[in-house]
Amino acid sequence: MQAIADRVDAMLSPIEQDDDAAVGEGELNGDVYAIALQEVVDINGFGAYAGHMAYSAFGGGDAAVDGLNDGVMDEVLRWQHLLFEVLSGYKLVARKALVGMTIFVFVRFEHLPFCNARVSALGTGPLGLGNKGAVAVSLQLYGSSLCLVGVHLASGTSNTLARNEDVGRLHERLRFPDARTIPGLVVRPPGPATIGEHEFVVWLGDMNYRIRMADEGVRRAMTATPPPLAELAAADELRFERLAGRVFAGYEEAPLLFAPTYKYDRGTDVYDTSHKKRAPAWCDRILWRESELVTLLGADNVVELGRSARNGAQARPEARRGS
Repeated sequence: MQAIADRVDAMLSPIEQDDDAAVGEGELNGDVYAIALQEVVDINGFGAYAGHMAYSAFGGGDAAVDGLNDGVMDEVLRWQHLLFEVLSGYKLVARKALVGMTIFVFVRFEHLPFCNARVSALGTGPLGLGNKGAVAVSLQLYGSSLCLVGVHLASGTSNTLARNEDVGRLHERLRFPDARTIPGLVVRPPGPATIGEHEFVVWLGDMNYRIRMADEGVRRAMTATPPPLAELAAADELRFERLAGRVFAGYEEAPLLFAPTYKYDRGTDVYDTSHKKRAPAWCDRILWRESELVTLLGADNVVELGRSARNGAQARPEARRGS
């Protein structure tokens, strides 16, 4: 457990762009941390179980549990414990779990008087089940609205259209609850109801977009020293879909200057050698809606965590409040 906690610590540490920009080594200086996880449990082992677990520091209680079985709950709480170890200077203000997806949002303690959070989720898997879809947090911070969407899109090399449709469905149908009320009195003012109504939006997670090259060609390219990342990034499926205006219109993404995050032999840095021989791809992505108040400080892939068969991605956008 401690080894994984150390890796989480490294994952959340600032991305150093140059000597002048570097903060203290290992210092966590962000104001808000959002951690989105997918497949925290083996979906095949637990079945397509559409349970939820939600938590808000502003909801007056501990986790509200609806339908999550013990195995899923145990894994979510295990990750929460690891994050508590690393983010000791922060408060968990929101958590949402849906089958194998979970999102955690931590805020620096000094910002808590000016922060409010709501959570939501939507399944886009077959029959609307939650093995695919999104878990999301709507954060009101100093009067600005931020939406953090942890996502797991349709898998499969040929399922580009399904992935695009998942994004469209989530944009359209995922909604956040209204303000908590008692008869005749609004306890909190309402916030944005949909993803698109927020001032700032960040999508992060396993988007499952692949590289439009022959599988063998991708695998061969990744054995080169160094691998031709620019050539592979030019063939990235999500890049094509965005340029064609079919998905994530108006969103930004950092350059793909890191190795593909999918898919590794479990517990190694070796790409898939199983009989399936899945081709490497940048499945794990972070995109944000462009704003003059948001600046990207850096992006990278992150270390493999324990039992995972893939690496993740991290980005560090900086949001500035207007005067």
